[in-house]
Amino acid sequence: MITLTNMCLIINDKNEILFQDRLKKDWPGLNLPGGHVEVNESITDSVIREIKEETNLTLIDLEFVNYFEWINTKTSNREIVFLFKSNNFKGEIINSLEGKLYWLKIEDLKDKTLSLDLDKILKLYGFDIKSLQN
Repeated sequence: MITLTNMCLIINDKNEILFQDRLKKDWPGLNLPGGHVEVNESITDSVIREIKEETNLTLIDLEFVNYFEWINTKTSNREIVFLFKSNNFKGEIINSLEGKLYWLKIEDLKDKTLSLDLDKILKLYGFDIKSLQN
């Protein structure tokens, strides 16, 4: 079985990135907002919906960047997350049940607890988090 998900790197006019401190036990720590692709939903529509649900932001523009995949060792499912970015949105962030939201510069991550594989995902966006932690 294949599970499709999405994440979006949202950048504000201060060059800060929106991170979510996830509360779920399956992937706790700072992460990019996003979620699952629903049945009969396009991947792009799923990103717009998830960002609205989790952050209250409405994405105006959206750019596909890459994808990240792994095998879930508990279920043996293939997991694929489609990675997007946007710096064009409207609204004010509101925390959701998924977790608290923070605008952070990339260098602010060096002392934070990151979710599993966030360093690898951010590398696909061109950010080398490992170099900050040395």
